[in-house]
Amino acid sequence: MGRCISSNEEIWRIFNFTIHERHLILIYLNVHLENSQSLFHDRKCCSTCPNTSGNNTRLLPEYEGIRSSDPLGRVYTVHPTNSECFHMRLLLHEVRSPMSFIDLRTFEGRVCETYKQACQLRGLLEYDEHWNKALEEEAASRSPKILRNLFAVMLLTCPMSSPKQLWMDHKEKLSRSSIPDSTGLLEYDEHWNKALEEEAASRSPKILRNLLPVMLLTCSMSSPKQLWMDHTENLSEDILHQAGIQQQNMDLDYCGTIFNRALIDIEDKIILLGGSDLKCFDGLRNP
Repeated sequence: MGRCISSNEEIWRIFNFTIHERHLILIYLNVHLENSQSLFHDRKCCSTCPNTSGNNTRLLPEYEGIRSSDPLGRVYTVHPTNSECFHMRLLLHEVRSPMSFIDLRTFEGRVCETYKQACQLRGLLEYDEHWNKALEEEAASRSPKILRNLFAVMLLTCPMSSPKQLWMDHKEKLSRSSIPDSTGLLEYDEHWNKALEEEAASRSPKILRNLLPVMLLTCSMSSPKQLWMDHTENLSEDILHQAGIQQQNMDLDYCGTIFNRALIDIEDKIILLGGSDLKCFDGLRNP
């Protein structure tokens, strides 16, 4: 069974032109740091091989016609965890006509110690502002223990430009649990503190005094006394108001008597819920 061909194809075949012509489109180029290239030696020609010491390492071997061939060069990807090689690859795509590794690390006449530093000077790296905001947002609602877990994950998986600076900005938030408990086993009470602040903005002091006994009995606080000291006025505001009406003195200020009455009310609520007196809670005293 024959096949019909056109006149153009017929002439092409008569003159024996190549029917199919292929070109290798891409050539992948290896990436390596200075003096870290792969070398393969043949024992038979070792004596006749040129000197391949690291002192002669160049970015581009002087092969004839390597810049004028048809294929396109593509550089292998490098994982960010291999920091120096990753940043060197980034510089290879930005620095024009470098002739040595030192040229890659040079910016405005200054030779940088690392490729990462050269990338920072050229503005090729993002600032850590998004990681900074992420830690700030988590610090507002999470315990320092969870914050330390997050920071460890960020160090392993996120390409930060300056991890040291991020640590310096948040070291107090990451270390707060060591303040109430020297062993570092207890969490900071920031979330309980914020819960009382939010309730104080919209609830009466009486409801707050009902909430605090529940928190004392059911929540693992590291410092109940500090929580009480931070919210004594919010928990005693209505008692002060009643005392001012009784004494016909609305300029009456907070005092130990006012706070004791609030503690009595809190202790009564704890006992009503099946608990004991305030001495059972670390740092609190009986009214």
